[in-house]
Amino acid sequence: MEEKVLEEIGLTRGEIAVYTSLIEIGASTAGPIIKKAKISPSKIYNILERLIDKGLVSFIVKNNRKYFEAAPPSRILDYLSEKEEGIRKQMERAKEVVRTFEIRQQLAAQQNNVTVYLGIKGIKTAFLRAMQEAKKGDHYVGLFIPRVDDRLVPFFDDFTREFCAKVGKTQMLFNEPSPELDAIKRIKGIEVRLLSKQFRVPTEICIIGNNVLISTTAGANFMSILIRNGEMADSFRKHFELLWKISK
Repeated sequence: MEEKVLEEIGLTRGEIAVYTSLIEIGASTAGPIIKKAKISPSKIYNILERLIDKGLVSFIVKNNRKYFEAAPPSRILDYLSEKEEGIRKQMERAKEVVRTFEIRQQLAAQQNNVTVYLGIKGIKTAFLRAMQEAKKGDHYVGLFIPRVDDRLVPFFDDFTREFCAKVGKTQMLFNEPSPELDAIKRIKGIEVRLLSKQFRVPTEICIIGNNVLISTTAGANFMSILIRNGEMADSFRKHFELLWKISK
């Protein structure tokens, strides 16, 4: 158990063997440590230096010989706290990098107005990107929503909940009754209606802010086309409003 815990906090097997040997034999020169820990003589000083850097081993010089000694076991907790603080600082720096990358990605996205995403993962990426670019209060509408592949149902349920909670309201026009439609109805902040048969088409269109998503989410060919165009989004939104009025 001890070895597993020490490995989890970042010590190598060699470091663990040397440290636990020093715990048992006390202050020692390198020779007894090599024998106890079963470490190669060529590696022992490198390992001891790493443990010294971690604050888990110290040494004194007596009669021109180095004697190494394990730090008090409580030092392991100090070492872990220092790692935690280091990770916290890394997290803060990483957040700044992420924000910078997001800005650069958004600027690039503005230049690339049409992007094609393939496969189930591609469809997920397209919708998440559209939501990422949405502003608070944007309206998410979907029309010609077909029966979605079972592998995508949990994703769209979560996506819709998150959009309603963080961005704005959602309205959807479904092609046909389905378990997904029943589940979506229960989400707070969403309205759903069923299209008349004469208006149903197999490709769904979703509008989120200035983004239009034209997708095939059923069958073998999964694809989503993300179009960043405010005029097109407004045009599709008008079509949606007309169909919404005559649906039930």
